[in-house]
Amino acid sequence: MNRLTVYRQRPADFYITDTLQIAAALNITPGPHLIDLQVEKTKVFFVFDHAPRCRQEARRYWSDELKVSAHQFARSLALMRDEIRSVLDGQEPICRASYDHTAIDQEVADAA
Repeated sequence: MNRLTVYRQRPADFYITDTLQIAAALNITPGPHLIDLQVEKTKVFFVFDHAPRCRQEARRYWSDELKVSAHQFARSLALMRDEIRSVLDGQEPICRASYDHTAIDQEVADAA
């Protein structure tokens, strides 16, 4: 078991997307926080807390109801790309520092 599996088993707590634009939009929306990036095969998954709020904002994004600053969105896209590069280079993403992963890591260890 890995962190991504734990996140997927707790959909009430975590929102997972592999869509860069959704991740960038959520990153500048009040409430949700990017807490992790996980790589599975050839995909990068963005993990956010506050799952109910994320689902609501993602629906607003897809229905073209989410209004954000174009400048902030562009900056957020750049940040998401930087996070992807750091993960693919084998580094810890910056976003992990803002969330206590102790419980998640314990679940992974207990399942091993």
